[in-house]
Amino acid sequence: MSLSKKMIKVILASDSPRRRELMPLLTGKHSFASPQVEEKLDPNLSPAEAAMDLAAKKAKSVMHKKLNPKHLVLGCDTIIVLGDEIFGKPKDADDARRILRKLEGKTHKVITGCALVNQVYTEKFYDESEVTLTGLSDYSIDQYLREVDYTSYAGGYALQERNYNIVESYTGSAFNIVGFPFEIIADKYLERVDRRLGV
Repeated sequence: MSLSKKMIKVILASDSPRRRELMPLLTGKHSFASPQVEEKLDPNLSPAEAAMDLAAKKAKSVMHKKLNPKHLVLGCDTIIVLGDEIFGKPKDADDARRILRKLEGKTHKVITGCALVNQVYTEKFYDESEVTLTGLSDYSIDQYLREVDYTSYAGGYALQERNYNIVESYTGSAFNIVGFPFEIIADKYLERVDRRLGV
């Protein structure tokens, strides 16, 4: 049996261009769907639990009764954590400016919660990295916000924006920082392939 026949089709519940670009690294058997859920974190959960919970809600929102039970739906949600504060995507330029001023020159956590879902189970997991932003002047923040699609990124910044990169250093998975922790997703996905084949 070829590798392609062993793979399980995965539906990515995300409109993120970055996640959609990276999805083929996981499997050639995939498609995309737009999640229909309010991106609101549960304040009663820890940051990692809240991100996983929202990822599961995104995945479940695209499921329907006709979904092939052999298929999987993948949901992801990325948040920024600095001390006791949690940051998602900025609402507007003023919000992005406020967030970047808080993050600049500091080390913070980037957590991506994930969920693999089908009709009979939900498996939730997460990855965590640390990022330090450079020191930023008001002018450099304004210039950055003019050039980058900050509303698409948790914390208002993106590691992959090489021409305007404000990341000084990071530890952990770069894939996680861009919102698709490929390494851990691949491990969980391949576990499901092995289970289906009885390996």
